[in-house]
Amino acid sequence: MLILGFKPRQMQNILEISAAMVSQFKANYAMADIKGLKLKYKASNRYLSGNK
Repeated sequence: MLILGFKPRQMQNILEISAAMVSQFKANYAMADIKGLKLKYKASNRYLSGNK
């Protein structure tokens, strides 16, 4: 999105994430290229199975 000319505030609004997350993604990309953008979130089985 930066390459396309989006400003961090615009990315924050479009992606519905915090400004801190935009900064973190930028830093991760700078350090590890595209591999740095891989999400590391792991939901618990309760959320994945559909059981409440």
